[in-house]
Amino acid sequence: MKKTNNTPTLRHKITTIFGYALFGAVVLSFLLTTVVPMVSALQYTTARHANIIVLIIVFAVALILPALASYLIGDTSTNSKKETLHRYNGVLFGFAAYWVAMLMSWVGFSTVFGVSDQSFPVPLIATNVAPVVLTIFIMTILAFAFAKKQKKNTSALQYLPYQILLTVSVVGAFVAPYISEAPYVSFDGAGWLVIPAIAVGIAYAVLRNQKMSRFALLSDAIIVMTIGWVSIWIADSFVGMLQVPYPLADIPSYIIGLIVFSTYLFLRVRRR
Repeated sequence: MKKTNNTPTLRHKITTIFGYALFGAVVLSFLLTTVVPMVSALQYTTARHANIIVLIIVFAVALILPALASYLIGDTSTNSKKETLHRYNGVLFGFAAYWVAMLMSWVGFSTVFGVSDQSFPVPLIATNVAPVVLTIFIMTILAFAFAKKQKKNTSALQYLPYQILLTVSVVGAFVAPYISEAPYVSFDGAGWLVIPAIAVGIAYAVLRNQKMSRFALLSDAIIVMTIGWVSIWIADSFVGMLQVPYPLADIPSYIIGLIVFSTYLFLRVRRR
């Protein structure tokens, strides 16, 4: 009898591999698109070296720390001897942190703290570091509660507070920019909200035979969408380096995102 890759252990391994690969791609993208150009700028005598170094550090913290710290938090909070489950929960926490940080970034902390008119780098730090601190704080609270309430060998995907946080953060991250900039959002721009919704719907339908609650299944579908969405975001940074003409710039990124999204789903449901 053939088995599908919907079994928990295989699901954990597949998701973990994709999570690791995406994080590695994010780091590589940051090095090539941010660190290398900024370090190259240090050779100019007119460059303000301190400012460039601060920019690199702040951007590194904002881009890498939420997911990395949350991965470690999720891993540590897991009550199991299974390494695959530890890593899987870490990846789940990392994905959730991505959306929480994205949502927090729309708050505009430089304005909230009243430092938007201060000299560099105060506004930069307030805008980029505050969401990171708040995200890690939220994920730490979630992990503490998860460690206290979870049953042995349980994944975060089956934990209701995680499901709620993930869902609310994703919805908020996509809706927030359209609320804060409502007068400037066109119909075409708002139409892009449909893409992640369709991706979640497709993933939900494909994975519907899994033995888990509907909310857990929805969360799983959101994770699948996240894998595709982050792939688009990463690909876009690399495509930008190629200086592709504007009308065509998004096409390669969306194709890559679709390939990653489809590959992940295929591996999840294929029979062996």
